[in-house]
Amino acid sequence: MCAALLAACSGSTAPSDATASAKCEGQHWLAAWSASPQASTLLSGSGLAVQEFEADLLAHQDIFPNLALAQVFNDQSLRLIVAPHAAGTSMRLRLSNRFQKSAVTLDHVYVGLSQSGASLVPGSNQAVSFGGSGEVSIAPGAEVSSDAVALPMQPFQNLAISFHIKGLLVAVDYHLTAQQVSYLSPLPGSYGDQENGAAFGTTVSSWYVLNGIDVLAPAASGAVVSFGDSLTDGYLSSYNSNSRYPDFLARRLLADTSLPPLSVLDAGISGNFVASDSYIFGPAGTSRFAADALAQPGVTDVIVYEGINDIGGAPNAAATADQIIAADKALIAQAHAQGLNVIGATLTPAGGAKDSAAGKAGEPQALRQTVNDWIRGSGAFDAVADFDAAVRDPADPTRIAAQYDGGDHLHFNDAGYQALAAAVDLGSLRGTGCR
Repeated sequence: MCAALLAACSGSTAPSDATASAKCEGQHWLAAWSASPQASTLLSGSGLAVQEFEADLLAHQDIFPNLALAQVFNDQSLRLIVAPHAAGTSMRLRLSNRFQKSAVTLDHVYVGLSQSGASLVPGSNQAVSFGGSGEVSIAPGAEVSSDAVALPMQPFQNLAISFHIKGLLVAVDYHLTAQQVSYLSPLPGSYGDQENGAAFGTTVSSWYVLNGIDVLAPAASGAVVSFGDSLTDGYLSSYNSNSRYPDFLARRLLADTSLPPLSVLDAGISGNFVASDSYIFGPAGTSRFAADALAQPGVTDVIVYEGINDIGGAPNAAATADQIIAADKALIAQAHAQGLNVIGATLTPAGGAKDSAAGKAGEPQALRQTVNDWIRGSGAFDAVADFDAAVRDPADPTRIAAQYDGGDHLHFNDAGYQALAAAVDLGSLRGTGCR
């Protein structure tokens, strides 16, 4: 089976049984957790100063309160809490400086097992090196991986990644919507080696610099990338509970031992558009797809669930159905060129959403149905996950069913995100083809 799937992906002659067997043996680096980086709000990716778009930031303050804050640090330490979806005994960190104009230097980098708050399981904190050094300078536009760290962990076990940011007024890449509390030292200094967490007295609701965690895993294991916007990012899900739809999908895969071993990665960015760039909400999905989805170690499958912001517009102009479909086609082509399996998720209802034009009656509803009809019927995707059917109100299909509504009629509560995950046919996930 492995040989047949490899041939189907590559379009080449099937490899010999010996070659196929070798590809299914041994170990490889597998992405177990990800958070797509965004430009600091101090300077956007194009170098615009905050005051040039301050009005737009304030207009969105009710939805994303952190946007009004400049994400800069003064010789401080961070302790970030994350929950990877795959087990391992050896792991590495991936750090991003993709959007900054200057190098970012970190030292005293540590990873340990989170116990409660900012405190760690005693004895678990491990120093992290980069090419043998305890300090790493990340060039503008670059990303780096750490050396391997021996740290046994289980799926959904909270890790604490700590590091010190050298310098004053340092802007860094960050991921706005974490739905997870992490910690910052209010005072300057390096505190990553401290396990009691006392120095980390300030809470933060975003992740900074860190954009991936990989584990050394069996070669038969793969990764599913969930690619999208705030509905993938888990906005309005319960904090500190890992209740985004990719989390629920990961739990389904872990519970079914008959399925191929697959981690699930979250490549959602709240507010993101699939067809156009936004100085607030990041590059277009078509622009960031290669870095945020295709470059993930061990990726085998991608679920594309994006486009409702394009319909709603603001701060961008609203897109047409043809523009959203063209963007989806571009993502499919990029993924297929790499031999990946691509699943299209239908766009979910937004009727009644006050903060999005996608919630209005008339043309926005017709546009969403046009896109969904194409996703379901075109055959362009390798499979379809009908998220729309899973969460819509039977009495009014333009709206989210009440039991799934997060409160703003656009995003979901935990039950709604679980319903999205349940709508994915696990048999549609290809994996590596190795059993």
